[in-house]
Amino acid sequence: MDIKDYKIGLYLRVAQKDDEAIERQKELNISYCKYRKYPEIKKIYADNGYSGRTENRPAYKKMIRDIRNGKINVIVVSNMDRLTRQPIFFYHKITELILKKQLIVISIAESPLTDEELFNFRFRMFLIEKQQELLEEERKNGGVV
Repeated sequence: MDIKDYKIGLYLRVAQKDDEAIERQKELNISYCKYRKYPEIKKIYADNGYSGRTENRPAYKKMIRDIRNGKINVIVVSNMDRLTRQPIFFYHKITELILKKQLIVISIAESPLTDEELFNFRFRMFLIEKQQELLEEERKNGGVV
C-alpha cells in the first residue's frame, strides 16, 4: 500500500484513568506521523481507564468497526501493549484484518520497518513472546494475573 493511501487511526489506552498519559501518547503518535510524513490522521481512538486484557473498550470497538468499514487502514500505537494484553486472542482478530482489509499496524516502540511483511512477521513474534510472558507470570502467581 502506498503511503498516500494511508487512512490513519491513532489508538491510545491506559488501564487507570489518566488524562495526562493519554495526552502524552497522543502527542507522541501525532509527532511520529508528522515525522514520517504520513497523510492526515482520520481518527483518534482513546480508551482512558480500560484494561488491555479485554475487548470491552468503547474506542477499541469503534476502531475495529471503522477498520471493517474501510474508514481506516493503518493503526498507529505508541506500544503494542496499548492494543492488547491478550496477545493470542488479539493475534487472530488482527491477522484477519491484516489479510482481509490490508490493515497496517505501526508501533512506535517496536521500531516499524518499511517492509510490511517483515514488520507483520515481527508483530506475530511479539504477540507470541508476550503471551509466553503472561503465561509465566500466571504460573508464578498461582494461576492469577
